[in-house]
Parts: sequence; structure tokens; C-alpha cells
Amino acid sequence: MSKPANPMFRPEVQGLRALAVLGVVLFHLWPLRLTGGYVGVDVFFVISGFLISEHLIREQQANGRIVLSSFYARRIRRLLPAALLVLAITAIGVVLLSPRSEIRGFLTEVAASALYVENWLLAFESVDYFAAESAASPVQHYWSLSVEEQFYLVWPLIVVGAFWVGQRRRHDGRPVVAAAFLLLFVLALAYSIVVTHASPSFAYFATPAHAWEFAAGGLLALTSKRLESAGWIARHRLRAAMSWAGLVAIAGSMLFFDGATPFPGALALVPVLGTIAVIAAGTPDVAWSPTRALSARPIQFVGDVSYALYLWHWPLIVLAPALLVRELGTVDKVIILGATVVLAWLTRNHVELPIIRSRSLRGRRYSFGFAALGSASVIVLCAVPIQDLDRQAREIAATLEAHMQSADGCFGAVALDESDSACGHRLEVDPAFDFEVETREAAYTSIASASLGRALSDDPCSVGPFGSRECTWGSSDAEHVIVLVGDSHAEQLSPALAYQTESHDWQVRSITKRSCPMVVEEWVASEAVDYSQNEQSCRQWREETIERLGQDPDIDAIVAASFTHRIGRDGAESDVSDMAEALSRTWARLGESGAAVVVAADTPLSAVALPATCLAHAVQDEECSAARADALPADPARRSVAADQAGTSLLDLTDAFCDDTRCFGAIGGLRVYDDEHHLTPAFALSLAPLITASLEGAIAPADGG
Repeated sequence: MSKPANPMFRPEVQGLRALAVLGVVLFHLWPLRLTGGYVGVDVFFVISGFLISEHLIREQQANGRIVLSSFYARRIRRLLPAALLVLAITAIGVVLLSPRSEIRGFLTEVAASALYVENWLLAFESVDYFAAESAASPVQHYWSLSVEEQFYLVWPLIVVGAFWVGQRRRHDGRPVVAAAFLLLFVLALAYSIVVTHASPSFAYFATPAHAWEFAAGGLLALTSKRLESAGWIARHRLRAAMSWAGLVAIAGSMLFFDGATPFPGALALVPVLGTIAVIAAGTPDVAWSPTRALSARPIQFVGDVSYALYLWHWPLIVLAPALLVRELGTVDKVIILGATVVLAWLTRNHVELPIIRSRSLRGRRYSFGFAALGSASVIVLCAVPIQDLDRQAREIAATLEAHMQSADGCFGAVALDESDSACGHRLEVDPAFDFEVETREAAYTSIASASLGRALSDDPCSVGPFGSRECTWGSSDAEHVIVLVGDSHAEQLSPALAYQTESHDWQVRSITKRSCPMVVEEWVASEAVDYSQNEQSCRQWREETIERLGQDPDIDAIVAASFTHRIGRDGAESDVSDMAEALSRTWARLGESGAAVVVAADTPLSAVALPATCLAHAVQDEECSAARADALPADPARRSVAADQAGTSLLDLTDAFCDDTRCFGAIGGLRVYDDEHHLTPAFALSLAPLITASLEGAIAPADGG
């Protein structure tokens, strides 16, 4: 591919683009091999900050002003056609291939991506980018494009404002621009460090946590001319060494960073400064410099198609398992990589370049009209199926409520006790229920609200400190107060407890923080099992919550549930014993106020990573079930309840999932699992009668029963 004659073309920047996009793509395909490939996104941020700042400064110096409308029109023509094309095709793929339980959530993210606010949607939902068991949407990667578009929207205004201030003071404005960039760099880096420490999942997606990376590129754009005038450009050996050092910093980050690395805090300086070093060094004319490697035709080709490559790779990775009806193997991943390159080349040559080069499409009105019409079209493409899904959800919520009230013994969890002949859909999904409200949050306002016999116009939940979630159902003057506490394995039981509030005159409070088990602060997870349990935000939240609940005399019972099977699955016997002992101390502290403590043994693990896909294509029930021993690794929660520990009891729901030999993926007409270890809201709701008996027994002693 020949390069156009362009004096502004920089092969080292194109080489960095190739390195960055390959890092991201390989990380997404083989996350356990290139564990830090995600830093490629941060390399892109620095490059954008450098190139856009350089362009704006050059325009200001050449014309004496920056035409914002022209700048935005160019960005629209460069970025939106390919981005909206991929979004539209992905939306169609979601409707055709994804389980119905996931379609609404996925399409919501497609619409958010079309508006370039996907990063904020993910940030406020506390999505964990590195959680392998999460059902990631096929457009989750648009979070970084959203950050970039927000940068493109705000950055020119900062530059224009700084130049205006400088001109008012009778100089060219560059010192003011530099001061603005430097101030933003310092403030945003400090914000990134603080927020990454407090809430890594939020920080990863939040625009301010990455703003300093753009500012770093902008500062380089401001100082590059001065470096040249100081004779720096002639020192080829020094520049070559600097370029290699920068590449080593980027590559080292990709190789040695992982999901546990606090990011994008202070450690993000490593790939950012590495990128700065490579761009600042340019193309040193030394035989051993990396210039030849970065300028190689294959590397330049990948750099050319890097944008389209980034757009296409993730939808293929996410949707391919649904098409193949199995998890991806090595050959599948290699094919996806090749298909991504082909699609990127086609998009670059038949969508991006024709629109960029077209003289008839350069009008600003056309650009802004296309942005509005294109984004609106994608949103409509998502809204129509979402409305139909919402209608189905309302109908099925009412049907679920009717089955709950009928108590026929064949609905959900209780069906496992029946004989094969007694229930028509004992170990399979009833076609009438072949749809689930797609998130636990939605269950609060659909399934749970129908169960309560009243519409919940307001979300009963709010975000608490440290990213926790607090919800309240039932009357403030109810006879008994029950608190559900723990991580997402406690949160998933909320529909079952909320169902009981009116019939039992209970008030149910849910206090949860995802990926943060309820255990005393001094417990430390070993490296083998640590996910986010050792983060300071988790440790502080659970200690404050234990203290708060242990001193509340109004609480009659505390139900504690956490993903404790993870310790038995991933850790050693010593890890299980250590946590069991720590949990025993936790129950003693929670019961200090006199509340009964009901410890939920962890629910069995799913046999497959994609339960909905498995059940949709399974020929026999056993295909989506697991041997009981495999689904039930050692459980610290179960071990933590001593027989002589007064006021503490064990809630064991295992027999609602398993018979003597196997644990099932479909029971009583319902799909049991959302993913590898989370329940669907409907199946969780069907556990209500089983949970009720334990709670009534725990509360009875306090009533003198």
C-alpha cells in the first residue's frame, strides 16, 4: 500500500497505532496470555492528544483562529461512518444471535455507544472490564471511543479559550495553552490515582481518569518544536535509545500488567511515558533504531486499518460463541483475527477513505446532518426490539406471579422434589418462560413489583458508599426487619426476599457490594483467589457495614451470602479454612445486637459459562448440568457455622439445584443461571418458599415462639 505524499505523516505514530491495536485485540482473544494488552487504549489516548493538539495549534498559527465547526465536521467524517456501520450490524447480530435474556441490555449499550456515552453507562453500572464471567456486550469496547469523542468535543474549546486569553495579553497564547494542559494533566492524574484506589471499575471507564493522558500528548505537541530548535533532532543515537526505551515500556506493560493492576492510576504513566518517548524520538537515522521495524509495510498496514480493526474485533469475539454454540477454541480465535483484518481492510477502503476524500461530502451541513441522522437511525434500530422485549417482560412477569401464587409444585426450584412424571418441564425450560428480565436490577421493578402486588414507580435501590447498593422493600413500620448483606450472590436473592414483605409483614433491606464478600476486615484473600476482596474500598465498606449492622437493635434477622465457592474452586485448603474462621468471627459481630444471623451456603456453580446458549441448543438435559461434586467445591460459608454458635443458622438451598448426583441448568421450567455462578431473577424468585421457612425459624425465638 503506497503512502500519499504527506509531509505531516509520521511512520512512528502509525507503528504505535499498530502496536496499540494488536495489544488490545490479542488481549481480548487471549486474556491470560497478553494480560496487559488493554494499555493499548491508553497509547491511543496519548496519540490522539498529540495529533489533535498539534493540528489545532498549527491551524491557529496559520490562520489566526480555529474554526470549530470545520474541526467537528472533519471528526464526524473521519470517525462516525465506520463506527455507526459497525453498531448497526452489531445490533442486528444481537437480535439474531444473542439469548433473549441479554438482548435488551446489549441493545441499550449499542444506543449508548451511538451517543458516545458508553463509558459512563459502564462506569455507573460498575462493570468490571476484567471479569471473565461477566456477560460483556458486543459493544463494550466503545467505551474508549466514547472517551475519545468527549475529548474531541471539549479539547478544541480549551485550546480556543487559552489562545483567546493569550491574545488578550498580547502574545501568541502558547504559554496559556501550555499552562492549561499542564494544569489538566496534574489535576486529572491526581483524580485518576485517587479514584482508581477507591473504585477501580468506575475509574477505568471515567473520562476524567484518562484526561491527563490526552494532556500528556498535548504537552508533547507544544514542546516538539522547541526540542527541534534546541538541536535535539540531530542526536540520532540518543533518540534511538529513547525510542527503544519507550517501546519496552509499552511492551512491558502489556506483558506484566493484568486485571489486578491498579489502572489507570499512577502505573498508567508507564505506557503513557513510553508513548511520549517514541513520538518525541521520531525516526532517528541509526541502523539499530526501531524506525525500520515501525516503518515495515505489515506494521504500517495494521496502523492504517487500526481504527476499523478496533471496531470490528470485539463484536466478532462476543457474538461468535452464540453462532457456534460453544466457547471459542484456538482455531476459532485465529479465524476471528483473520476475519477482523479483512473486515477492517474493507471498511477502511470502502467506507472511511471514500468519505474522507469525497469533495461532495465535505460540507459542514452534510457532516452534522449525517451525525444526527446516523445516530438516530442506530437508536431506532435498538428501540424497536427493546419495546417488544419490554412488552414480553411485562407479560411474563405477570405469568411468573400467577405461577408463584398457584403453588402447584412444578414451578422453579420446588419442582426438583417432584417425580419426573409429575411436572412437564421439571428439568427443562418451559417455552412460556423462554425469556428472562435481563438484569437483577430489572427484577426489582418488574418481577418483584408484580410479586408485591403493587407497581414500584421508584427504584427501591440507591448507590451507597464505596459503590455499594442499598435497597428497601416493605413498610417502615413492618413487624420484622430483615437485612440481606454480602456481594452479588446476596444481591441475586433480593427478589425472593422482596416477595415476602407484604404476606409476612416484613421490611427487607439489601446492602450489597459486588465482588466484596461480607467478612471481617482483617481477612486477606491469598493471591490465588484475590479478585477485589483486598481492595481498600471493599475492606472499608465491609468493616463499616459489619459495625453498623451489629449495633442496630431494630434488625431481627441478617441473611449473609457471598461468592464463597470461589475460594474453594480457585484456592487451597488453607484458604478455605482461613476464610471459614474469619466468617465465624463475622457472624459473632453481626449478632451483637441480638439479631439472628442466617448464613446462606453458596449456590452451586453452573456447568457451563454460557447457560442460555447451552439450553437453547441442548439435546439432553445432562448437557447443561454438572456432577454434584464439580458444582459444589469446598465452601467456607458452610464450614463457618458451628453447631453450638447461638443465634446463627445455615440456609442450605443446594437441594433446590441438585439431586443426589447432578446439579441442573434448568429446573421447573426456568433457566437457573445467568452466567457461571449468578442466578436468573426468575429462578431466584422461585426460591422464596424455601428461604421463607429458614427466616421464620430464625425469627421465631425472638418472638418467643
